[in-house]
Amino acid sequence: MKNREGLKLFTYIILLVIIKDNVDAHIGCYVCDECANPFSSQVTGVSLNTECRFCKTTLTYSKNMVTINIAKSCGQMNETCVNRYIAWYNTTTEENCCITDLCNASNVQFSKSIVGLFISGLIILLTC
Repeated sequence: MKNREGLKLFTYIILLVIIKDNVDAHIGCYVCDECANPFSSQVTGVSLNTECRFCKTTLTYSKNMVTINIAKSCGQMNETCVNRYIAWYNTTTEENCCITDLCNASNVQFSKSIVGLFISGLIILLTC
């Protein structure tokens, strides 16, 4: 029983550290409206913003799922971002968010913090 309580406390501490780091953090993100595919930070039209809360990559596809446009942006403190697909009549938009420094260099984002939250949640479920 004591082991379970200790594991729960440890998990809660990890969650608090992850959440606090993500709330206060300023990270760098690439910013461009019509980004090259594959992405390169060395081309004209790509800038770097270091005052971001999260990074976002928005991909727009034709109805045949051919990439029409790739845009990379910086999320500010008053904004939120959710990974999502938005289907329209002729296009589909995919938004990918991430919260580590320069994480929007690729088109698909993967966050260490999300993995940490998932593992912590799994530990809580297994110990209850």
